[in-house]
Amino acid sequence: MKEKKVQIHFRVTEKERLTFQRKAQNCGMSLSAYLRTLASGHEPKALPPIQYGELVKVLSDSYNLFYYRKNEEAARRILYLVQRLTETISPKKAGDNNGNNEDMAGS
Repeated sequence: MKEKKVQIHFRVTEKERLTFQRKAQNCGMSLSAYLRTLASGHEPKALPPIQYGELVKVLSDSYNLFYYRKNEEAARRILYLVQRLTETISPKKAGDNNGNNEDMAGS
């Protein structure tokens, strides 16, 4: 990943700042990543509204059912599905390890 060392500063109203922060959070992005995406001509998509806890419980119950009935292939597929959903729905909040996705403005 490219290291981002250059900072750009610009002024916005408090209302605009709050709107940008809310939209970035709805997309699961840092403010910096959200603004870079907008600047590149793309509109970030908000994460889908989903009852993640309920979904994980249903999948967990299904996994246990298949596992204890010795259907290991079905259990393995459900476990894989849970992992993929977790990666999709709950992206890393911390970004990468070198701070490139951090909100450097200090909000």
